[in-house]
Amino acid sequence: MIKQILISTILFVVSYSLSAQKRIGDWQTYLPYNYASCLAQKGNVIFVGTQTAMFSYDKTDGSVQTYDRTNGLSDMNISCLAYSPKNDVLIIAYSNSLLDLFTNGKATPIYDISKASILGSKTINNVFVKGDTAYISCDFGMVLFDIVKREVRDTYIIGNNGNNIATYGVALSPQEIAIATEEGLKIANANNPNLANFNNWQTINALPMGTAKKVVYWNNRFYALIGNKIWTYDSNNNTLLVYTAQTNWAIKNMEISNNKMLLCEYQNNSSATRVLTFDETLQNPASVSIWDMNYPTQALLDETNNMWVADDKKGLYRIISPDYGEVVVPNGPVSTRVMGLATDKNDNLWLTAGNVNQSYNTLSIRDGISMYANNTWTSYNENNIPLMNDALDLLTVLPNPYQNEIYFSSYGGGLLQYDYTNFTLYNETNSLLRTPSGNSGACLTNGLVFDNEANLWIVNSGVDKPIVVKKTDGNWLSFKPNISLTSDRLKTILIDDYNQKWVVVFRGGILVMDSGADLNSTADDRYKNLKLGAGQGNLPSNDVTCLVKDKDGYIWVGTSNGIGIYYCPYAVFDNGCDAEKPYVEIDGYGAYLLENEIVNCIAVDGANRKWIGTENGLFVVSPDGTKTIHYFTTANTPLLSNVILSLMIDGKKGEVYIGTDQGLMSYKTDALEATNVHTDVLVYPNPVRPDYSGNIMVKGLAYNSSVKITNISGNVVYEGAALGSQLIWDGNDHTGKRVRSGVYLVFSSNNDNTDHYVTKFVVIN
Repeated sequence: MIKQILISTILFVVSYSLSAQKRIGDWQTYLPYNYASCLAQKGNVIFVGTQTAMFSYDKTDGSVQTYDRTNGLSDMNISCLAYSPKNDVLIIAYSNSLLDLFTNGKATPIYDISKASILGSKTINNVFVKGDTAYISCDFGMVLFDIVKREVRDTYIIGNNGNNIATYGVALSPQEIAIATEEGLKIANANNPNLANFNNWQTINALPMGTAKKVVYWNNRFYALIGNKIWTYDSNNNTLLVYTAQTNWAIKNMEISNNKMLLCEYQNNSSATRVLTFDETLQNPASVSIWDMNYPTQALLDETNNMWVADDKKGLYRIISPDYGEVVVPNGPVSTRVMGLATDKNDNLWLTAGNVNQSYNTLSIRDGISMYANNTWTSYNENNIPLMNDALDLLTVLPNPYQNEIYFSSYGGGLLQYDYTNFTLYNETNSLLRTPSGNSGACLTNGLVFDNEANLWIVNSGVDKPIVVKKTDGNWLSFKPNISLTSDRLKTILIDDYNQKWVVVFRGGILVMDSGADLNSTADDRYKNLKLGAGQGNLPSNDVTCLVKDKDGYIWVGTSNGIGIYYCPYAVFDNGCDAEKPYVEIDGYGAYLLENEIVNCIAVDGANRKWIGTENGLFVVSPDGTKTIHYFTTANTPLLSNVILSLMIDGKKGEVYIGTDQGLMSYKTDALEATNVHTDVLVYPNPVRPDYSGNIMVKGLAYNSSVKITNISGNVVYEGAALGSQLIWDGNDHTGKRVRSGVYLVFSSNNDNTDHYVTKFVVIN
């Protein structure tokens, strides 16, 4: 029994994440590192593979380093790690069968298995290193990889009939090689030159039939994990059952470490877990059963008998004694799910980690909220805020622009409010929010938006009056559309320049509401349902996924079949207004913008360009949508995934936050938010010194202003347009040559020529 609570220590990673230190084009990840799947030790450093990336812990100084696609790794979702002391190489295996050879902080990708022409699964289940060889257990057989030559040396396909079978581990004795397979434990003479021939392998029939999940060689015997029992086998063909897991317990992993056998176990239908340590007698194992250990996946003992445990919820445990230890995990958000993103008045980044299913019903996810401030993530969920036990599937996050508070929609709990001191949950007990009939306790809210009078508009799905307003005076209003809709599941909401509310109907187009001159009266309310078809709204599809208003007041609509734009929202009720589809010409061929693409999200940057997240990557298009400026994918960038679920642009910093189905990233863009006048114009660097080779920036310009740069004699060396409030110049003149030393003038005018600005800077070559 554990009598003391485990002392948890969170180690924070200091990174270069301050936006002021980032360069345009830089990527950064914001990942949880607690989903640990595997371990490896290199001297005093423990490496931990996780669902999202990898981190290391240096036992000598306690320092932590993280690795992901932006700074060294080739992929994510690490399945196993193995270290080669002879070659000083860490072998990283990913769930997609890609391998990395990792040394000196850099990874060399190995594609031999992932790109092999093999039918069926190529999943890598285990990597074992002996000398210069890595034995890689795969779902189709065993691959022998030469670490020095960096090539596959052999492949063992050893099914009973020469067929592909899954292998799960390998062990070597001086005379024999044993492989754990789905057909049981197989043994061969280690010196046989033709082990690729399945006839040279013998299945140990004295052992129980069934999948052998692991095999190790220890104290002159092989030990095989079959079911929830451990059997031993020696060279004389003797077998013996040496351990059986207790009733309702299951063995997850078996390792030999520092001449001890370690078993990771968990209890079925319970949260109980433990790590057992056996000496060579295999009697009276020491048990570590820390109260908050979630699911140990692998354990090892270091040279001082400290235990290290990878846990798939907590990260890395350092167990000093059965009742004392610490948790080592780099700081990160609570989850890889990123549904809502927003920055508040204090420049804190907030994200929500809920989700819904394909029928737009709650999934009852309680991961809650994460906030990023001063390079540190803080999470709020039921573990530290008991009220949030009822705040299921948090989706939308919306800071109040008028007061110091922030709101979160819960698709299952109602509306969550946070005043930076206390949380309040609004539902049917204290507001006009309601619960769908027959759906007890699940108050389904999603879209949130503030109007110009500081009233909060809320989408409340599945109820008779699905549009709800929390007024500034504390009173509530709710509205029932006077038209029929194809679904009572409503999603996001925005307000256009004419105070009209646009609400996405699940697979039913868009509901537009005009609440009239008197918000408290329903007599002047109007509703319209925009759908597929000319004269009906002309949406590309009734399956609308997102809405955004651009800087011209146009409404951009993302659907499961591309983009539609409403250039005439003022005429939606009076004269009618159909969506138009931008036409793009590429290499002489034309098509509608992202036709046949599923568009999940759209964001507008400071230059009115549109960032469009799809199931196949991230597109950046011109303000009118007729030109593709960038197309980001996992193939040409460090993107975690091509499935982009959410986007948010911090226009003050030029930071684009990208929520993928594998976690959160950011990208430093070249556009900043602007007004129609020049404000605090700054040229940097100034002076431009001889050792500086980057771009020259001019900040604080009027929105998309026209700019000319001249030398002191008035000769124009560059002219262009600001992106939002920022101009970027490479320092070269119109001939492509670096400008000479001297004083240069910047002349800028806004678009309607009503505001001008002149400043100067110095170039020293």
